[in-house]
Amino acid sequence: MTPFFPLLGPLGLIPLPSKWIIEFGEPIHTDQMGPAAADDPMLVFNLTDQVREVIQQSLYKLLSSRGHDIDHARSLLTA
Repeated sequence: MTPFFPLLGPLGLIPLPSKWIIEFGEPIHTDQMGPAAADDPMLVFNLTDQVREVIQQSLYKLLSSRGHDIDHARSLLTA
């Protein structure tokens, strides 16, 4: 919590100064699946697994580009 919390609301919870990296990955296309696909539990499970894997690989790539030991970073993320 920072001294700015009461004045800035939730934005005041961000410690300053801090470095943020925002990266947008490749889109995962779902338009060919159709609206009925949302009712298929196996399809939804596979899609969420794919999204999770893409995000995890992006995190590994960002961490390795920062020069951190990738094995240490993986142990922190999967703990």
